[in-house]
Amino acid sequence: MIFIFFAAGVAAAFFVGSLLALRWGRYLGMRYRERAAADAGAGLATVAGAIFGLMGLLLAFTISGALQRFDDRRQLVLQEATAAATVYDRLRVFAGQPAHDLQNKLKAYVLSRVDLYRRPHDFLLLQRAEDFSGEQQQLIASRKKICGIQP
Repeated sequence: MIFIFFAAGVAAAFFVGSLLALRWGRYLGMRYRERAAADAGAGLATVAGAIFGLMGLLLAFTISGALQRFDDRRQLVLQEATAAATVYDRLRVFAGQPAHDLQNKLKAYVLSRVDLYRRPHDFLLLQRAEDFSGEQQQLIASRKKICGIQP
């Protein structure tokens, strides 16, 4: 939740800053136009075109990077799901109660991962890590204990 407020604050600051810079630039341009001759606007279209081209490239690279990160995260989730399905299938090869217990523990682990993905969480900017609530931390610890994973 804090990340959303931080992102909204940064966006608002950039918006207000760009409006102020636009106003200041217009003021400077009008002042220059009053002092200069009739050729004051010559070459302005070339500069405006270059600026719009650079802004378009910046926007395109930003969106491309975001899509790449989204695709990487989706691939990681798919790899984790494939690995869990493979382990579950390979546990079927073994017969007896230990294999059945391991399958149940794997089911509990997968359900805890699904619960974790569905719960709302925050992202800490300074530590570059996800922040889970105390309830989520207890749930993770209890599921690890059920699955026999050492904390």
